Amino acid sequence: MPTIMRKLVAQPPQRQLRAAIIGLGKQAVEEHLPAVIASDNYELVAVCDVEESQLTPLREEHGDNLQYFTSTEDMLQACQLDLVIVAVPHHFYGSIIEVCVRHKVHILKEKPFARNMEEAMRFYELAKEGGIHLMTTFQRRFHPLYQAFVPMLSLIGNINTITALYAISSSDPNNGWRSSVEKAGGGVMLDMGYHVLDLLIWYMDKPTIHSSTMQITKNGMYDVEDVTQFTFEVNGAYGSALISCVHPRKHEEMVFIGEKGSAVLTRDRIERYNNGQQLVDYLESARSWTAAMINQLDYFAAVISGDIKPKYSTPEFQIQNHVVVMDELYAQARGKA
Repeated sequence: MPTIMRKLVAQPPQRQLRAAIIGLGKQAVEEHLPAVIASDNYELVAVCDVEESQLTPLREEHGDNLQYFTSTEDMLQACQLDLVIVAVPHHFYGSIIEVCVRHKVHILKEKPFARNMEEAMRFYELAKEGGIHLMTTFQRRFHPLYQAFVPMLSLIGNINTITALYAISSSDPNNGWRSSVEKAGGGVMLDMGYHVLDLLIWYMDKPTIHSSTMQITKNGMYDVEDVTQFTFEVNGAYGSALISCVHPRKHEEMVFIGEKGSAVLTRDRIERYNNGQQLVDYLESARSWTAAMINQLDYFAAVISGDIKPKYSTPEFQIQNHVVVMDELYAQARGKA
């Protein structure tokens, strides 16, 4: 049965964890930063970005309440931090992890855990040698709607069929550093597909990949895939998934068909149908993703403080599940399996 990770700290802790954010792109500013400020478990001390222009809006908004840096090393030397939240291009994570390990600072990083197994093992060894916690974000696991889907799935009996679609419509897909397989490590599968894979692992188990195809539909613009399709088997169920950043419309949906009915998961609604295809139950949520980000932060705080034993947040879990399956998906698509 999937584990539901709820908010773990009901009362403010005796000591807030001193945190900083590295990488001030859209997600960091709109999701991570408000969550850190809202959580009782953290004190946001500093922010860091290699681009000075990214610091200017935060200086104007927060003034002397924060410290501002363009160098991770300078920030860690100047501030006594417990952890950093990192959201940077994939090829920058290695050097940042190395610096944080030297300073014994815990890390909550954006997905993917790593670009490939070789890099994943390097990150694992660094964290192990440094004695730090290294967690990859998977905020859907902490969102109330996605958690409510767990008991809904239990009502449809043994699951036999799964379909997944995660698509966005972009006129300029895989731009910037994402256009390079050397820097990004991969395209839509490693980026958007990481969410789909994590939900499969959470709700079901690690899937066995039967087939994987990847396409570059805009040749000459980038050398990473913009469409991925794969088939899989997990716990006796067979499934297929389509991941695309060049779809005509944005849509995120997973459908689970079982012996007693079916269940549908979208970004803001879950539904259950009986075997007559009649809607019998649904739940909608317009709740901000900030709540999921706060719950995730509070979970990590409990891991750092030793209040809970880490499992889903460890490098070992990522390597044994997400990284292994990702490597298999790319190997099959490239004909190297």
